[in-house]
Amino acid sequence: MPVSPEVFRESLSQFCTGVTIVTFADADGYHGLTVNAFSSLSLDPPLILICIDKKTTSHDCLTCCDAFVVNILSREQEDLAARFANWRLSSADRFADSIYELTKTGLPAFRENLGYLECLRRDAIEAGDHTIVIGEVETSASSDARPPLLYFRSQFRELAAGV
Repeated sequence: MPVSPEVFRESLSQFCTGVTIVTFADADGYHGLTVNAFSSLSLDPPLILICIDKKTTSHDCLTCCDAFVVNILSREQEDLAARFANWRLSSADRFADSIYELTKTGLPAFRENLGYLECLRRDAIEAGDHTIVIGEVETSASSDARPPLLYFRSQFRELAAGV
């Protein structure tokens, strides 16, 4: 018998992850959500994956869009991450007062992030209660001028000084 969802979640909370906001668009405008289930997949070709809960309001749009941007968040963007994780907010409310630039595919990349990966969607694979979205990285940018935003034990965290 498999482990219970509660025990599994508690065990996974011991794994420290970075925090991203994935942005994308449809005919209604820009959309985005906070994602910490993100990973590199392949260097050649350059592929990444994100895992999206099937219950999220943006699931269908994200799993069918042609392109998306993974914004890798800095420590200073904790409020932005919390806003984009709030399922009660509309897309317009999530983007309100956000400072971003448009990538070459016309999608938002937030200023003051650690970097971004602009991706073309290559595949969407159903797996349990999530969908794994695979993207091929078309362009990217990075900056190491800020500390990362981390997620550990179900809370946003920061690196210790001097790390």
